[in-house]
Amino acid sequence: MIYTIFIPEKIGDYYILPCRIVGIEIEKEYINATVVKYSGAKKIIEKTLKEPIEYAISLSHQDQASAAIERILEKIGTYDYLFVALSSSLIIYKELTLPFIDKQKIGMVAPFEVESMLPFSLHDAVIDTIITKHEAATATVLAIALKKEVLDEYLDIFKKIGKEPDKVTIDLIELYGLYTSIPDYMHTQGVVSLIDIGMYVTRIAIIIDGKLKVMRVLTQGIATILKILELDRNISHSEAYDYLFKSGIQEENGSKFFSQIQFTLQTSLSKLSSSQTTQKIFLTGTGTEIPHITDALAKLMSCECEVLYLHKIIHNGTIISANNGIKSESIISTATALSSKITDNFNMRVGYISETKKTLITQQLIAALLFITVTISALSLYTFFTLRAFKKETVTSEQEAVDKLKKVFSLSRRGSEKADKGLSLETANNAAKAELVKEENIWFSLSSNNRFSFLTYLQELTSRIDRDKLALDLKRLIIRTGEGTQQDSIIIEGSVKDYNALRAFEEALYESNMFKDIPKLQEPKFGTITLVLDKTDREKA
Repeated sequence: MIYTIFIPEKIGDYYILPCRIVGIEIEKEYINATVVKYSGAKKIIEKTLKEPIEYAISLSHQDQASAAIERILEKIGTYDYLFVALSSSLIIYKELTLPFIDKQKIGMVAPFEVESMLPFSLHDAVIDTIITKHEAATATVLAIALKKEVLDEYLDIFKKIGKEPDKVTIDLIELYGLYTSIPDYMHTQGVVSLIDIGMYVTRIAIIIDGKLKVMRVLTQGIATILKILELDRNISHSEAYDYLFKSGIQEENGSKFFSQIQFTLQTSLSKLSSSQTTQKIFLTGTGTEIPHITDALAKLMSCECEVLYLHKIIHNGTIISANNGIKSESIISTATALSSKITDNFNMRVGYISETKKTLITQQLIAALLFITVTISALSLYTFFTLRAFKKETVTSEQEAVDKLKKVFSLSRRGSEKADKGLSLETANNAAKAELVKEENIWFSLSSNNRFSFLTYLQELTSRIDRDKLALDLKRLIIRTGEGTQQDSIIIEGSVKDYNALRAFEEALYESNMFKDIPKLQEPKFGTITLVLDKTDREKA
């Protein structure tokens, strides 16, 4: 799924992203399929399907199987993963005891341990392992080997319809995984046999103290029993079928079939150098639908025999069935789709999966680079346009501030209109500050501290100068406070009637002792004169 490039599909056994897994079992005459939805910590068995393989003279068995799989997948609809179970008759296996439990190390050692058993070269084999038991730092491992040519033949069945299984597993391996997932069975000690009776084959797995020891496939099944009934009773195939599934199996015709199972169990246990005998048999598959089959087998084997009831795992709170139950003939495909903890990482496509993982890593790196590139590009564009907008806003705000300063402080009067247009904010601000200092000085001069001083000087002038006698005409009088090195002064502009009045005016200024550096007046119309205030004596007072 594309999401797994960015988000992990699951953490441990918890599925962050829901997915649908299809488990497929390829039989001689039909295809069994089970659809399981994984969501969070739950596994929901949505449906089980069975599709017959329609034989045609013009088509090979591969083509016929491909067509049946295509039809069944069309009925299923969308799915995320496809798992397929191969027959245990195709494999070679060996039990190993290794002083470590690391899956990677086990995978490196297993091929060399199995090589001596192979009837073909190690180069032509695909090998994977399952850990059947581990204690402390020691692991009991079952190494499974399959010829590449056989695997490729099965993969070609799916390639013909443009599909490719994500996992290729083994039927009895998955059945064993399902058995160990059932709480009532997982801690069973002693010798237990799992026997799956199908239409044409019978699968046998021997489990000793919870560890899978033996896997066998007999080319006999329900069809064998039907042939015995047809010959013994001289009836047709359909009549034998109805009789078997209605009346059940009888000792006289069942013993011929079960004797082969008994022989396989006995010889397998003897090869294990074990003096133990089968203590319990669990039956699965289509054969469980035959009435009294457990009784007949228990009597022959002299041990307890029961059907492997799937409802014990379906109702454990984690695995849920969306329909009324699971058909016995779908147990292998169901076990394949459920993929228990013990078989979760088991995959005969181990070599192919490595390439798939490399591809996924490559996709993740490409996606990460694209994501980083897109993110940096987006941030760069965002920064560019944001800074551009800020710059534009800054220029606008500066111009508004300059215009406001020019208006408030009448700065335009300081220069030409052309110079005003290029006036910077800093220049306008400095000019405004200068104007503000001047205004502050004026206000300071009229403040409570200076107001009394200037009024004193004005009063002194008024009392000493006879304005009417001198015909004093004052056109302007300016009070100026000291700025920098300048001193407080009074600027007057005016005239008197004649030179005598001019001398009297000048003497009155000297007699007041309020001014220093009184200028010599030359003309009755004396123009503008600056009278610097003499504060020395008054500050002392």
